[in-house]
Amino acid sequence: MLRCGILAASLWLAFQAAGPGSASRWDAEGLSLLEHGQVSEAERSFRKALEIDSQDVDALNNLAVILRRRGEPDKAVELLQRGVKARPNDARIRSNLALALEAAGRPNEALAELKKSTFHASS
Repeated sequence: MLRCGILAASLWLAFQAAGPGSASRWDAEGLSLLEHGQVSEAERSFRKALEIDSQDVDALNNLAVILRRRGEPDKAVELLQRGVKARPNDARIRSNLALALEAAGRPNEALAELKKSTFHASS
């Protein structure tokens, strides 16, 4: 319970620190909404962040996770591939890409991506 409270406080501070029209503000709001189980509202926030900055890697990643869980892995793969191009050493994005590739029925690519994510996580 304490962990959730600390996360919520951190998200609130990030939300307040970002300007009203910044992508990071909308991403922080989306994370807060996800924390409270409001998936549809969180999706809208991540999409708003991407309207402001189409290369916001955190929003790309977070929206992709929602899409994969909703059964839209191909759309998730597209977003995560954009994220990997922008941040190739981010193990979190690469591991989410591996999950999306697996869900999209592309196990060989998923395994290759998982190996890359493991490498980047250890470096």
